[in-house]
Amino acid sequence: MIDAIVIKIQDGAVASWPVYVAIGINLQGERDVLVPWLDLPVDLTAEFEADLADIRRLVTAAAQRQG
Repeated sequence: MIDAIVIKIQDGAVASWPVYVAIGINLQGERDVLVPWLDLPVDLTAEFEADLADIRRLVTAAAQRQG
């Protein structure tokens, strides 16, 4: 699951920025934060896709260790 919270950051002016959080559920049914990241004011589509690929690799590796 991917969710977001909005935080206020002051750097000269106050701005609201979303912090995205990828949450996974392990085999015991417990939730765990996999990756938090801050949405920056530039186009980071490629980086976002790379982050999701990293999450997939981590989850796959963890599932293989559990199984």
